[in-house]
Amino acid sequence: MKSFTGFRLSLFSFLDRHPLYPYRDDAGELKVLLIGYGQRILDDILPTVATNGQLLDTALHITLASSNPSQCVDTLLQKVPYLPHFSAISCMNKRVSESEMEDNRCTLSFEKAQLTAEGMQQLAGEHSDYRYVIISTGTDEKNAELARAFGSCGRDEPVLIAYVQREKKPGLTMPSTEQAELIPFGFDADGAEFSEELEKIGLNLHSSYIRSADSRYSANSVLHDFYHDKYTYVSNMEAAIHIKAKLLCCGISCSDLKQAAKEFSARIAKEPALIDRLASVEHDRWVFSKIFAGYRQLQDQTLIYRDGNTTHSSAQKWHTCLLPVDHTGVSSITEEIWQAAESGTVSDPGLDPLDQMTLLLHQKCRENAEAHTGTVDSLLKTIQNLLADNASFPLSAYESFKQLSLAVSELRIHKRSAISLYRRSWKKLYDQIRADDGVHAAVLTSILDNLQAEMGSLIEYVSRKDYKEQDRILCRGIPYALTHQFRPVVLKLLSSKTTDNIASIQQMDPAAVTFVGIARTAMELAQIDTVLANLKRYVSHYLQETEFEYAIFVPNELCDTADEEREDLVFVPLLERKALVDEMSMLFSAAPAYIDVSGADPLLTAAAMEYADTQGCGVFYNCGGTLLNISRAEELEYPFPKQGFTVEQMFSINGADTIGVESSRITGLENIYQPLWDLFLQNGIYWNTLPDKRIALPDDRTYTFPFAGEGGEVTIRTQQAVAQKLFPVLQQMVQLQYIQDISFDSVYGSARTIRFSVRPGITDAAQFQAALQSLCDGFDPQTMTFSLNYNHKTLQVSGLRCTVSLADDSPAYLKGHKTILQRLTELGGIYDVVYSDPKTCTFRLASPEMRHIMEKAGNLAEAYVYYTALLDCGFDDVENGLSFRHSVGSEIRNEIDVLCTSADRSLFISVKARNEGAFADPDLNYLNMVAYEIRYEAEHFGLNSKAVLAAPALPMFTLAANGTYVLSTYAMKCRSRGVYLCGRECFQSGMLGRTLTAIMNDADDTWSDFLRPAAGTAAPAAEVPSATVPVPADTSAPTRTTEPDPTPAADSIPAQIIPFENLAEGQVYYGKIVGIIPKSAFVEIGVRHNGTVVNGALFISDIADCYVSDIHDFVQEGDVVKVVVTYIDPQKTQFRVSMKQVPERHEIIK
Repeated sequence: MKSFTGFRLSLFSFLDRHPLYPYRDDAGELKVLLIGYGQRILDDILPTVATNGQLLDTALHITLASSNPSQCVDTLLQKVPYLPHFSAISCMNKRVSESEMEDNRCTLSFEKAQLTAEGMQQLAGEHSDYRYVIISTGTDEKNAELARAFGSCGRDEPVLIAYVQREKKPGLTMPSTEQAELIPFGFDADGAEFSEELEKIGLNLHSSYIRSADSRYSANSVLHDFYHDKYTYVSNMEAAIHIKAKLLCCGISCSDLKQAAKEFSARIAKEPALIDRLASVEHDRWVFSKIFAGYRQLQDQTLIYRDGNTTHSSAQKWHTCLLPVDHTGVSSITEEIWQAAESGTVSDPGLDPLDQMTLLLHQKCRENAEAHTGTVDSLLKTIQNLLADNASFPLSAYESFKQLSLAVSELRIHKRSAISLYRRSWKKLYDQIRADDGVHAAVLTSILDNLQAEMGSLIEYVSRKDYKEQDRILCRGIPYALTHQFRPVVLKLLSSKTTDNIASIQQMDPAAVTFVGIARTAMELAQIDTVLANLKRYVSHYLQETEFEYAIFVPNELCDTADEEREDLVFVPLLERKALVDEMSMLFSAAPAYIDVSGADPLLTAAAMEYADTQGCGVFYNCGGTLLNISRAEELEYPFPKQGFTVEQMFSINGADTIGVESSRITGLENIYQPLWDLFLQNGIYWNTLPDKRIALPDDRTYTFPFAGEGGEVTIRTQQAVAQKLFPVLQQMVQLQYIQDISFDSVYGSARTIRFSVRPGITDAAQFQAALQSLCDGFDPQTMTFSLNYNHKTLQVSGLRCTVSLADDSPAYLKGHKTILQRLTELGGIYDVVYSDPKTCTFRLASPEMRHIMEKAGNLAEAYVYYTALLDCGFDDVENGLSFRHSVGSEIRNEIDVLCTSADRSLFISVKARNEGAFADPDLNYLNMVAYEIRYEAEHFGLNSKAVLAAPALPMFTLAANGTYVLSTYAMKCRSRGVYLCGRECFQSGMLGRTLTAIMNDADDTWSDFLRPAAGTAAPAAEVPSATVPVPADTSAPTRTTEPDPTPAADSIPAQIIPFENLAEGQVYYGKIVGIIPKSAFVEIGVRHNGTVVNGALFISDIADCYVSDIHDFVQEGDVVKVVVTYIDPQKTQFRVSMKQVPERHEIIK
């Protein structure tokens, strides 16, 4: 427990024992009479009653009777000037103020009274319907006298009369009667303590609140904030007291907290709307608490996140959320409203003031964050330079700074998992710097403090803080707050699966865990040792605040083969249940709170169950991320803030070793990824061929590791800016075990010396030193980057200058390439575009990120899927291009395109931007291989994972004979492999984010129903044409003539016979409409296959740029139209054509 001196604490304890709610009348009115004067009644009693009197369906009326009511009003309003905004105040029957709230939450009346026995007789008669009375005049004797007099008056209803007594004195404690319960309080005001039970509830409330915003907020930080920050402690304890009031509002007794939690959980499951109503009551309670503390509503929005402020200021006593709320629960911020606010549109006028303020703060935080970008960059640059100039800082400080910089970059693309990364890396770097006594340490810590202040608005924006949702979280978390054991001791029975061993511990954040296993043979012991190796590696990295012990029960006969010096081995004469129960008893001086039996050995489970029964431990297991009660652990099933796994944690749990991710290579594209993808969809046939046109990347250089040689020491001298670019790559080489023992120091000025050792079998040290020195000497930090390609075993320097040759035998391709370059210039992706001749272009890429996505179509597709998952889906963590080894030291490596985690679930996404033809071999072998690979990776390295193939060219649905759309062959093949296909339909505007969210949450295979075209409509046409440039052979290709060319007569179509195998995408023909159905037409251009006519499909969406509601408005049977071939399916002998995609300049095939 925590001592908290002061009279109000004593008052809190009194209200905890004697809550206000039972004293409501049948009309729902709660009338409280306060008698007296002085500081206690105005500063403590009135605020506490007004705050705790905010109850469900209750009208609160407070009357304060004193000898000088006018002075009381004046004194109160000087201290609490904002009170009239929420309370109707009168003095001696004259109105002082009217509440601004339509649904008035409190009326406050000041009356004149004689504070004598006779005066009490008169007050009792005038307020006979007031059933809760508190007396405080300044002296114990006077309080007792007035209480006795008030209680002696005859009444129809019983009344509670509380009177302040600072000391226990004979004769001042009076017996109660049937009509008057007289209760003294305040004896312990100088040394009062909250009950341990109530303090536990307050701590749980704080933990729930803080971890709903940051699920990885450390337990030690939660404890420190709660016990060392007065604002945090008092506000949570006030909320804890009011929880019991909320339960009473629901008709639930608080005498047994576990039973109360059970009843409340059942009640809100049956009546979900109750949460919104209780949340509004909680907001009113908080508002009155802040108003009586002297706070006011902020009017000047420019003060937000300025001069050390956040969304409130304790020093200046203002807050942004002292606003009324809707008490019906109708007003709520939906995902659509969030997205509208983030796009800059006006919020929904139907929202209540608090919801409107939430959106205003969200937009204001974004503006502030953008305004502070330059300052943040300057602070990071200063930190980087100071670290580089001071060789006394440990190498780990540079790694922490790297993580801090990465977190800032990811926060700027609104990656929510980066909030935790930022906080962890900031604190780690701060502690590392403080441990140094150098001259730069004080300067650096000051700069880090400034960085923390500057980053506040960005963190709040990324977290999407919904201020009303905070109240809902508190109310939904009442069962958790009542029953949760903060940081319990847990006994975990070992499972062969690391996920079973970690899942519950990750959520419960215990103070200590003992892992207990059983091994009957030497082989089983070896298997357990493998599990323990992964387990210990994980907990040492991610669960550093928890203490871990290990005990493996083995039979005595293994003494000869097992290491008897191992402290974790417990030798048992006979591995049977009773012996194991006895051994478990000896492991603990005090029994653990819980036993987790997930995935455990049956004999060990039986022994643990018997041990739990004798000790009263709770027993549970983990099922798909949900903790389920077996016995005495019902509280673990209540909702609580779950700590989501990051992608890195997920791989570590499964024993994999992550090498690196590509996510950092595509930061900064959050504002243009959608236009880039639209550009690709509109010009796919030209985009895919553009990388092949590069004839020069003049700044690129490469060193290939020979993987031979004795290794040795390498010394590199270079400029500080170059060293800063090289250092992350050297760290990656350490992780790959290419090099070791990095150190560096200053030579003079900004020059640096870097030393490390090359491991044997990698390369010759002298050869590598010469090559790396050469790469550094010609390196421009402003326009070049270092990178390590582990697949090709190369160290690369990549530049941003590029020259492409746009020459092609088709003018359409030349025009298409120029269109792409023009649009990229408009988007800011490239600049300094110069055409040395009409077909040769030199330009500079705006960033390494732009270079990455332009290197191949697959990179852009990956970036589009990554950003969509990151910004549209609300997942806990999203990574792109993760490279990993299957285990530490393993030579087996893989890369996964996009990974997403949400709580304890995950998506493994393979992105394939190839055209449909690449998948359409007769047995779908390539599709089968891709599906198998991603499914294998998901099963072996994921958490409750789902494998996804994102292939924009593949249709998910096909038209059946009965006119309905059914799953395509591709989708069926993927389903048979346990893979979700995100095909063409998913890449339509706005569909991908919704699709990925549906897959993550899919439990009954209905995730794609919203994508299925309705009967009678056309499925989306292929929007990603072939990457192959068609050049028909001279011997069989039709001749080409250049436009302009007169439209031929209908009876001249077809003008020639075209073998199907000679048909090529991008060819333009005249054709004749030979058939029309509601959403499509069929065009004959002369194609034959084995003597059979093959007509092209012209979908309604490919007829014109405008909306086409009736195909007959544009074409009729017999019409001659000009079309371009957009898609060919050689397996099905089908092709598609388009009227609207015919290039402005083109050649007609005749």
